[in-house]
Amino acid sequence: MTQGHPGVDRDNKMDSLSACLSESFMVNTDRAAIRVLSDDQMFISGVCALLARVAPCGQGAILDDTREQMLFIDLNHLTHSLFHLVRALAHLPSSYRVVFWTAQQPAHTLNFLRLIENASFIHKKASLLDIERAMREILCGQRFITPQVKHTFMSSNGPGRVSEETFTILDNMMSGVRVKCIAAKLHTADKSVYSKIRQFREKLSLLRKSDFLSFIHDIS
Repeated sequence: MTQGHPGVDRDNKMDSLSACLSESFMVNTDRAAIRVLSDDQMFISGVCALLARVAPCGQGAILDDTREQMLFIDLNHLTHSLFHLVRALAHLPSSYRVVFWTAQQPAHTLNFLRLIENASFIHKKASLLDIERAMREILCGQRFITPQVKHTFMSSNGPGRVSEETFTILDNMMSGVRVKCIAAKLHTADKSVYSKIRQFREKLSLLRKSDFLSFIHDIS
């Protein structure tokens, strides 16, 4: 099979990530430089208020390279494609520690996000006390997974690693490209594309076609 150019693929992922980060809101604490990805101003204000309570030192908008780089992602108010964001973060060397803020996301979406190693998950509808505790743990370098999400993870094996070829197939599918055309682009057989799709669906327990289509819609 003909392979793409690694340098070009890397540049495309960097561009995708850079586009997201360019629209993020920056908050500095005494220990971390945090980028908040959300188009909900109330959520951003709430995060800033929480940070002021649990990490009051170092607030400001100036990036300090000595601080840990963190990325807070609001899953309910994200203007960019979650698929492309996860693809970039999963396959590019990155110094970001990722925290997903979630409310009522489907299990298959949450499992897909496990491609980001050591990502934390905070449930937005948890009590203020629980959210503050989660923030303190995360800012101290620990990983936190809200109980609701942890329960979902306990009933699933997780997706493991997804190959770049599978990401490319999914990307084309979300753009409405038919399997035969995807196979031609990748210089492979139709059955190979179907096999990759089947393997991915099995990893996320998306056994029904309707579930798979819902998943594609949710992450696009």
